Amino acid sequence: MRFLLILSLILCLAVSPLTALAGADTSLTDEMYARAISFPEPELARLKKVLTKALGGEDVTLGVIGGSITEGSSATPKSNSYAGRLKTWWADRFDGNVKLINAGISGTDSYLGVHRAYSQLLKYEPDLVIVEFSVNDWGNEFFKTSYDSLVQTVLAQPNQPAVILLFMTMESGNSAVNQHSAVGAKYRLPMISYKNAVLPEIKSGRFAWRDISPDNIHPNNEGHAIVCDLITRYLEDVIAKLDSIDGEIAPFTPAQCKYEGARILSRGSVKTDVMEKYYYKDFHPRFAGNWMGGQRGSRLVFTVEDCRNIGILYEKLATRPGGCVDIYIDGKWTATLNSADADGWDHAYPQEVYTSAEVGTHTVEILPTEGKEGNFILLGLMVS
Repeated sequence: MRFLLILSLILCLAVSPLTALAGADTSLTDEMYARAISFPEPELARLKKVLTKALGGEDVTLGVIGGSITEGSSATPKSNSYAGRLKTWWADRFDGNVKLINAGISGTDSYLGVHRAYSQLLKYEPDLVIVEFSVNDWGNEFFKTSYDSLVQTVLAQPNQPAVILLFMTMESGNSAVNQHSAVGAKYRLPMISYKNAVLPEIKSGRFAWRDISPDNIHPNNEGHAIVCDLITRYLEDVIAKLDSIDGEIAPFTPAQCKYEGARILSRGSVKTDVMEKYYYKDFHPRFAGNWMGGQRGSRLVFTVEDCRNIGILYEKLATRPGGCVDIYIDGKWTATLNSADADGWDHAYPQEVYTSAEVGTHTVEILPTEGKEGNFILLGLMVS
């Protein structure tokens, strides 16, 4: 009986959708592509502008912003990520030089994304920006607002970059695609859904999730290839109808953009009124100018000007003991932050601690939580 139970288990695993299928065909099909772009008709004037520029042999800057998928996690080497593949395709397809600005950072969401967008991406004036945060944002109003603000921030740039929204998925199907696509429809943007492309293929048994991912989120080389193929096929479709696209780009002015002017203040860009038992340290490679402390008796006080919203960007810690701190805005307690990490890896973590409809000057005070003192690394203040 025990032998039969074991044999039954082996047979179940052999046909499980989690199990990689030997020699599975993961290539992009017409049906996958049709599902991926099944969104309201977008305006294509901005995309026409960048593609006309490329076809004319001019140099182009591509920009991508998102989480670990955009950063290239599970692609080996990183040049096999969808962004790296897109750069290679672009260089082969057009005569001009192409530069890629990759603003993907593991574990980050669109709330942090809108605050780092200018310093890490938009200051380089990309001609085309791909936005990917659908597996890092939760499907709620907070992230719909931050995602909307990020999209508006990109669209408002003086060089009028084209924008493509990319929707990824977890193995479970968890994705903020519904909330994010509502934002895309609002601004009539091109949208591409990897989720819509691959999950029906897995359900049908054409290939398994393990054929395109080593875990429950990140694409492997085959998965990244699908993403890139979706993007490049879309670009080729636009090129094929370029002459029929109205090239007039309407002026864009942000409206009801909560995080307009969002930025991160670090050492040297914010006034430090009090610094006790903290010291300066460049802890995070993508967010320089940090403060490290958090022990008993430590204290940080800042003055921030001309802002409506304030967030704290700090490091979640796994490699050293993390502590808790209390945040006071204008002398009033607003939040307790815990830097101890339950996910087992050090990473930047943002948390909003104050919001108002009025612009003003505020004091931000950071004190250790009594009885829960420990390491606390402040990466920066997020203001807008």
